[in-house]
Amino acid sequence: MDNDVLDRNPWRIEEQDFPEDGSIEEKIAFLLHYAILAPSTRNTQPWKFKIDGETVSLFADENRWLKVSDANQHDLYISLGCALENLLFAAENFGFAHRVEYCPSPLNLDLAATVHLHPGEKTSFYRSQDLFAMIPERHTSHKAYDGEPIPKAVLEHFQRCRPEEGVYLHVTGDADVKRKVDDLTTHADAIEFALPAFRDELAHSIGSGSFGTPWLFAVIEQLAISYLNMGTSTARKDHELLMSSPILGVLSAHDDDFKTWLKVGQTLERLYLIATAHGLCLQPISQLIQVPQIRADLAALLPIDGLKPQLPFRLGYAEKQARHTPRRPLEELLVQNSSPLLRK
Repeated sequence: MDNDVLDRNPWRIEEQDFPEDGSIEEKIAFLLHYAILAPSTRNTQPWKFKIDGETVSLFADENRWLKVSDANQHDLYISLGCALENLLFAAENFGFAHRVEYCPSPLNLDLAATVHLHPGEKTSFYRSQDLFAMIPERHTSHKAYDGEPIPKAVLEHFQRCRPEEGVYLHVTGDADVKRKVDDLTTHADAIEFALPAFRDELAHSIGSGSFGTPWLFAVIEQLAISYLNMGTSTARKDHELLMSSPILGVLSAHDDDFKTWLKVGQTLERLYLIATAHGLCLQPISQLIQVPQIRADLAALLPIDGLKPQLPFRLGYAEKQARHTPRRPLEELLVQNSSPLLRK
């Protein structure tokens, strides 16, 4: 499969197309086709890459930063961590060992991570080939789940995902906890939708086609969000989504910085791939973190004192999405001195 096909539909990537006889730069460019399939907040895809020999640099694309709902770039860096994890999955699958430097340059705050690659043995048991195969299959369902219980053996697989150092995973099916989180979600929706700037930012995301919504429906939804306070209807929908979920999860950490958020994103992507492998859907509940007071209230529900909630999510079975969300072509995401790799 050539790069033109991948640019038209980035989700149609095949392992057998790996350029075994290509240069190291061509091989790494192929790995990045998997990185860009990572999930991101509102499908912002806030990443750029630079290939320099056997090194890949991952940059934050601040043009994709949601400055109102994500003022401290928390969600942006979690999204970058998801892309980083996909890159490491792909590297190991195609025979590359790796070393990651997180936030390596205090003089370049947009440089999130540097990945040094070299031919070598696979280094992590939790990045299995079976999970790697789930990268093009993964999707986020925004529909209600069917409420079917998740088998204990499946939940144990999530507990074995090996969260990154300093990141903790908690999952629960406790009905009382679900009710408390539901109340917090309703409150968070009301606070965010009361802000005109938040509604404008959300409307712009929808109108830009980030979610893959057909044009006419996207325009109608954009106008509705721009001119109506939809906090009540959104809270009602979020209540239905949350209460239909048999399991709630939270990723948390003691620290609260760019490096931690990248590692949260890496762990989140592993959970996404495990969910996909078991026919499950996973959806983050970001508003619980975006409102500071709500985040503090959520922290009180965690079983370990002193942890800061980083990302709550719901987990369950649901009908598979009809299509994936759009992706920007890789050529648009490579810095200038790397982009010729994909040109004819």
